[in-house]
Amino acid sequence: DLGPVLDGALSSGDELPMALRAANRKFYFHPKARLTHVNLEARGWIDERYLSGRIVGANRAKRWSLPRRLFYFFASPLIPVVLLRRNSDSYRYLHAGRRIPRGTALLLVIGAAVRTVGEAVGYLVGIPKASALRMEAYELNKVEYVAKVLRPDEVTW
Repeated sequence: DLGPVLDGALSSGDELPMALRAANRKFYFHPKARLTHVNLEARGWIDERYLSGRIVGANRAKRWSLPRRLFYFFASPLIPVVLLRRNSDSYRYLHAGRRIPRGTALLLVIGAAVRTVGEAVGYLVGIPKASALRMEAYELNKVEYVAKVLRPDEVTW
């Protein structure tokens, strides 16, 4: 039903939920769904966090007026608080069960800060095509990328 906006809606950001709401549709998460998660190594992880924020900001900038973009740019120091709040229940649950590595909280804060810088830049100047393609490569080839960077004994599945 989304036609030509489907590609953009499936990228990072809020386009898909907004499109579903506009069509009076709902989405659900199946409680038995399984998820495999992969994190990039430090350099790739920081770049990926920055680019994901930049894409969110750029996608919103396409729809928003200049005053609204400027408001969000100047309010961007609050974005990490919002991002961390969204994950706080999951973090507390995992931390209580001792199922989360030491240092994770610090990395969550750093990741939120880096993503916020990207988002703020995206509000003002968008994202170059090359950067968007790099982010897409991270998303589509993350497992292969990690396998190339890490030694086989470092990969945990």
